[in-house]
Amino acid sequence: MAHLSRIGFGSYRVTAGTQENEEALVKALRSGINLIDTSTNYTDGKSEELIGKVLKKVSNEIPREDLTIISKYGYIQGSNMRRLNQGQEFPEIVPYSPACYHCIHPYYLQDQLKRSLERMQIKYIDAYLIHNPEYYLMHNIKKANDRDKELHLDEMQKRIGKAFDALEREVKNKTLCSYGISSNSFSVIEEDLHFLPYRGLIKLAQEAAEKAGNPEHSFKYVQLPANMIETVGLNAFVPWAASNGLKVIINRPLNAYFSNRLYRLATYKKVDNFKETFASIKAHFLSNGNREIPRILDHLENNMGKFQSYDHFEDSFNRDILPFVKIRSFSVAELDMINRALDMYKAQVCSMISDLTADSLKMLGISVKPPVQDQALSFLLNNKDITAVLLGMRKPAYVDTALKFK
Repeated sequence: MAHLSRIGFGSYRVTAGTQENEEALVKALRSGINLIDTSTNYTDGKSEELIGKVLKKVSNEIPREDLTIISKYGYIQGSNMRRLNQGQEFPEIVPYSPACYHCIHPYYLQDQLKRSLERMQIKYIDAYLIHNPEYYLMHNIKKANDRDKELHLDEMQKRIGKAFDALEREVKNKTLCSYGISSNSFSVIEEDLHFLPYRGLIKLAQEAAEKAGNPEHSFKYVQLPANMIETVGLNAFVPWAASNGLKVIINRPLNAYFSNRLYRLATYKKVDNFKETFASIKAHFLSNGNREIPRILDHLENNMGKFQSYDHFEDSFNRDILPFVKIRSFSVAELDMINRALDMYKAQVCSMISDLTADSLKMLGISVKPPVQDQALSFLLNNKDITAVLLGMRKPAYVDTALKFK
């Protein structure tokens, strides 16, 4: 297995058919980033499809054995949910919400692994992770004094044990090199309702290896969210994992949740001459008798200060603003001008939000200097117990940020 680059290509939002995403992954691989992380449910399998396309494109330049590809299974959403509604059956499904079921049973594992290999056009996956198995606990444990809590915890261990049995068999079949668990619950305190007990995982892996006839277990990877604000997992779980020889992969290094709010740990520059340029775009449409666009741009400008977090802004932008642009008929020149205005607007709002984030971090006792993203990544990479940090790289420009740390 290849020596891992310290920064990995996170493909949560990349999708087949998006040229910019493809260019970003090609650039990352050609620049020496050799860790790719994905999941069966990322963009409903389209993330894996894009990876497969890029791997084929660079196959003459970069040997497969020089790359480490991680994928994950567990979620039933999108096309898998449609299959379920059409009569497909899997055992031990957790119906978490109408749009999101979960399953880690060996039958679902085999089904998803086959699809992962086909989408990525590869013969083996370096590490296949159980993706957030704690959904079972989230569905079944609703309160601290639940009298069946211990029974649910025992059942959780049994389900993970069965999954490990199947994963060890896949290692023996050479469709996998190793396996592991990616869990948000590795980042919470032990008293949390949905804390996933992890100290018995090594024993489960050893037992699974013995059943499969493997000389040693292949439980090699764990993944969890962590950053400058969310440090519980760094202080408790990560040292345990490292001491047991597990490779620790960190996700969500720049998106930090605290008090039900998302902090984007990044610095965005203010847009030069924003007001003047915005005003000239509005004036152009008014001169052509179009009052609707200037009215909308006025509304956006007057409400710039209402966004308290990056996710708040992004949700509003994608829900309320982009659909308006898509359903209207504009000339190419007009559409270009509108997109220019929206790009400026997004950049300016992000700059305002990053100022709010810096103020909030100071209140939490965290002193930051721009660019915050560099400080946030260094904070994690300076931890000797962390093997690699995943960074979303949907655009080539994001790859440039990553390359400073690879």
